[in-house]
Amino acid sequence: MISTRVMKFEALMKLVDNGELEEAREIAQSYVEAQPRNFVGYLCLAYVAFAGDKDKVAAEAYVEETLRHDPRCEEAMRLGVMIWTGSDNAAREKYYIEKGMRYASREAFYPYRMGILLEAENLTEAAPYFEKAAGLDARNADYVGKYSNVMYQLGKKKVARDYMQRALGLDPNHTENVRNFAQWSFEDGHFKMARDLSERALKTKHDAESARLVRQAAPTSNWLVAMVLRIGLLFIAPFKGRKTAAKMMLGFVLGLWILCIPLFFISNLVGIIGVTVVLALVVVAGPNQQWNTRKTTTRRRNPESPSKTSRKASHTSTTS
Repeated sequence: MISTRVMKFEALMKLVDNGELEEAREIAQSYVEAQPRNFVGYLCLAYVAFAGDKDKVAAEAYVEETLRHDPRCEEAMRLGVMIWTGSDNAAREKYYIEKGMRYASREAFYPYRMGILLEAENLTEAAPYFEKAAGLDARNADYVGKYSNVMYQLGKKKVARDYMQRALGLDPNHTENVRNFAQWSFEDGHFKMARDLSERALKTKHDAESARLVRQAAPTSNWLVAMVLRIGLLFIAPFKGRKTAAKMMLGFVLGLWILCIPLFFISNLVGIIGVTVVLALVVVAGPNQQWNTRKTTTRRRNPESPSKTSRKASHTSTTS
């Protein structure tokens, strides 16, 4: 059951978010005057200062006053994190995150924020926090998807794929998750899944990044392109970084040329035949890749459905 004090705070938040700043400020001050030892008035003033006045210093002062009256006030700790999220003062954000993990240990928000804070410096150190967040709130697609992506970056692909399926089950159209999963499905050579997810990403959010994913995956519908890229993927697999179609193609050429070297020990003719076969595959697969990309782009620009075309045709025949 939600306490009356929390209900007051949530009602005041709505006022501030709707632009009723002065009314919200008066209400918050009236709470303090009526009950100066009660945390709710200071908590309300903290939100007014943060979301209304954009004054982080004043907002934090009210947060600290709130915690002085109620050290376990979860709303105050969460607000403290929000005040310093994205700022240069990571130490203050970490201070409130640690308070949250101590006093609100069942809330997934705090370990998730700790993971975000640490991932730029040490992804391995951040991973347990993302795992904890995904465990505490297993119905949150943000948390589950983030842990999946972190596991993929750390090379734990089996765990990553398991959590990917969970995240897609929770929200099949979560833009960031779908994009991430489309990219690393392509990098793993799961081209059918990459095509499906990139198409879904474009429907979810039609922008440059989604379009790039579609252009990247679309050519793999051609079996020859898919075969060449998969072979190239074998040769570039040990290298870190994003595995693009260009890198896969380069891996195919260099890898098979290296494998062709022993053929020259048999005879020059056999070696030349091997190199020629590699070049022929590249020459055939390259234009196929570009052609499939152009076809996909054309369909995007002319999205007229077959049913509409057939209706137009029937209308024309009737008229004539």
